[in-house]
Amino acid sequence: PFYLFQVLKQLLNIRVILKGLLYAGVMFVLFIPMLQDYTEYKTYIAPLNGSFETEKDTAFNWPDWWEGSYQEQKNRYLKDNFGLHNYYVRLNSQLNFNLFKKANAAYVVVGKDNYLYETGYIDAYHGKDFIGTQKVETYMRQLKQVQDTLAAHNKLLLVVFAAGKASFYPEYIPDHLRKMPSLSNYHAFRAMAARYNINHIDFNKYFIEQKNKSPYPLYPQYGIHWSNYGSIMAFDSMVKYTEHKLQRDLPDVELPSVELSDSLRHTDNDIIKGMNLLWEPPSFKMAYPTFNVRNDSTKHRPSMLVIADSFWWHIYSTNLPAAVFSNHQFWYYNEAIYPQSFTAPMNVKDTDYKNNIRSFDVIVLLHTESTLARFGDGFVEMCYEALVDDAKRKNEIEHLRHTIRSDVSWYKQVQEKAATKGISADSMLTLDAIYVLDQKKP
Repeated sequence: PFYLFQVLKQLLNIRVILKGLLYAGVMFVLFIPMLQDYTEYKTYIAPLNGSFETEKDTAFNWPDWWEGSYQEQKNRYLKDNFGLHNYYVRLNSQLNFNLFKKANAAYVVVGKDNYLYETGYIDAYHGKDFIGTQKVETYMRQLKQVQDTLAAHNKLLLVVFAAGKASFYPEYIPDHLRKMPSLSNYHAFRAMAARYNINHIDFNKYFIEQKNKSPYPLYPQYGIHWSNYGSIMAFDSMVKYTEHKLQRDLPDVELPSVELSDSLRHTDNDIIKGMNLLWEPPSFKMAYPTFNVRNDSTKHRPSMLVIADSFWWHIYSTNLPAAVFSNHQFWYYNEAIYPQSFTAPMNVKDTDYKNNIRSFDVIVLLHTESTLARFGDGFVEMCYEALVDDAKRKNEIEHLRHTIRSDVSWYKQVQEKAATKGISADSMLTLDAIYVLDQKKP
């Protein structure tokens, strides 16, 4: 019994020691945030990515104390700024991603094999945001007259359909989100662009066709935009298209070399960066070309206006547009004007946009499938008003159109000119009416 008592006593001592160590460990973990707050270790915690505002600290004062607003603001500040806050956010995101295939980021969906999507692309691919054939046709009918007006002045209107991730990688869409695709904005706009003979480049269709033929990936696994390589190829194609349409020799985009790397850059991992994981999972290698622009006195550099969604940002950041075109402006969603907005916010609607539109040689309207529902963001109507149907002259132009159409000889001349220029008789009728009206000005 004595020996048994001694064994039990030792076991109890070990149990007490283990309890003490466990208690000390728990207390240490609980105090880590406080220790991090008062040490330089906090400088090694990576900041979180994404668009959010961190709560500001507040100074103590008696009126706010009695009112309760001081306590409320201090609580919000401590919630966002306690020690190791960023680490715990990333740890939580990592666990949700690895264990439950869940993305702690707005509108982000984890697909099969960890391919990442945004819900807007999946909805657009399935036609859930379809705006209707009639509305699409209205856009294209107006753009046709804008295009013909610009062509009469040796200028170019170009519609660009950027690639979309759901269309490019439909096989990785999660099963619970997969459904039979119906008529989508992309298919309607593509059909109407062909019907009205609108100048356009369909990179969505081209990228899908080149998916298994391209020497380098055209779309990343963890990004929502076309790949770094794909975007530069798209820009080069746009330059060549402009050369063909304007019959001018523009500066040449050259790609001396291409680096393959599994260290993703630029927008190739923009979705997963916003998920704020502790570490990114491996992906296939992406291509990163070096590039330059060959230019000399024989090259023509027209001015260029681009109205686009976020798919233009990487192309813009390369400075390729500024190197090829003499004056390049980017109207982001037809709102902020760049590069001016880098120094001070400048909104399109606060400027003399009519004269701005008339000053450019090339106008590009670019959308991916998820933003086609907001086609042009009002630019089509603005452009139509500025170039075709200025409200102050609307009645006079319509009266002149009627006069010309009533004159058999005159209208025959209009039809002949339209055939020569390769535009519709209706567009030529409007152009002649505008010309006659302008000649009457004092």
